Amino acid sequence: MSCTTIPPDNPTFQLPPLNFATSPVPKHLSDKGRHIQTAAALIIGDEILNGKTLDRNSNYFARFCFEHGIQLKRVEVIADDEAEMYH
Repeated sequence: MSCTTIPPDNPTFQLPPLNFATSPVPKHLSDKGRHIQTAAALIIGDEILNGKTLDRNSNYFARFCFEHGIQLKRVEVIADDEAEMYH
């Protein structure tokens, strides 16, 4: 999903398929077993920091986490600087 796309506010909206393996997310936090409980997002891009591109992925990801009972702990944006990425 691009930074300029936001999911529509309608009940029939479905998330796009993921291209990587994910852990199962329980329907209710009271479900037993191992599952994702917390998450964080790292957004890399000078275009986000200088305002040329509006970051809507943070909102999309936060809504996804909320809807699946995952507590989003942190969202951070860093520059396209290799030294900062590996710091």
